[in-house]
Amino acid sequence: MITRCKRVRRARPLLGTLVEISLAGNDANKLHKSANAAFDAIASIHDIMSFHLAGSDISRLNSAAGSVVKVDPRTWHVIKLANEISLSSDGVFDITVGGEMMARGDLPRMQSHLADRTGSSRNGFWRNASSRTASWRDVDILDANRVRFRRPLAIDVGGIAKGYAVDCAVRVLQELGVDNGCVNAGGDLRVFGDESVPVEVRDPVNPQIMGARATLQECAFATSANYAADTGPGPAGVVLDPRDSAPVIGGHSASVRAKTCVIADALAKCVLVMGPESGKILHNHDAVGFMLGPDGPALIDGGEYQKRLRDNNGRCESFVAKPEAVQATSLTSSSNTDLADINVSGAVQ
Repeated sequence: MITRCKRVRRARPLLGTLVEISLAGNDANKLHKSANAAFDAIASIHDIMSFHLAGSDISRLNSAAGSVVKVDPRTWHVIKLANEISLSSDGVFDITVGGEMMARGDLPRMQSHLADRTGSSRNGFWRNASSRTASWRDVDILDANRVRFRRPLAIDVGGIAKGYAVDCAVRVLQELGVDNGCVNAGGDLRVFGDESVPVEVRDPVNPQIMGARATLQECAFATSANYAADTGPGPAGVVLDPRDSAPVIGGHSASVRAKTCVIADALAKCVLVMGPESGKILHNHDAVGFMLGPDGPALIDGGEYQKRLRDNNGRCESFVAKPEAVQATSLTSSSNTDLADINVSGAVQ
């Protein structure tokens, strides 16, 4: 028996956030079964790429610096893609910041059998692992799904694996015959089918309110931010600039629209760190980005960078970069707070 319905919405805690799957169709039973399969796919990615789980591929790699480790093909693919983005961003994106984040207390310290075997203290090992003399160039991507670290270091794929998990879930849903839906993992999301899905981005200066709206169709979207601890900008959050290990200044956020969520997820970090200089890498991946901050929103698209202007009354004027791809106009929310309305609804070619 087919149960007629308009939409199925499900949510589960995964990937350190709440993952929501929203599907449209006529067969409720099919949609629920498909959602279960998509959640299973995400849970599988979590199990093999978690920084925290002792048996994950990431934990095994971090405990075996210098040794060749065979990993799941999906982990190998994500690390390979991460290194490719590191190359194209001149090291702005770098998964080897894991050691530095442990040293800062942003990630829990992991046991290292390597440190025990060499007789050095575990603290000494992690001081080496957090050294910025180590970088993505010290991660060897070998054949047959094998990876090797050239020196003590720790990787954390949290800045790219969540987007990859969303893509895996969408692939499962489409293979099961689901034509329309959205998978949202804590703001890293992908929309597929004919639907247009509205999203809102928090104001990074005042995260209690919304700073921008976007409408998505047949694309992925991700936001990265170091939200300020109070209402003003300042060092906050755990997004680091791998080039000098300094935290990105708070009060700014970066959002990216791309074909896939894994690309949007990774490039959002690049845009947050690089600002307008990220136009080239966005263009190379057929992506569009925008930033929010104390000076207002700015679009970044293929090297074009335009700041939002305000008139004498403080209202937001329109700003446009490549109108055929992105348009933005001024809107005011019900709370009289300026809200940029950014239209990125066109399907990514």
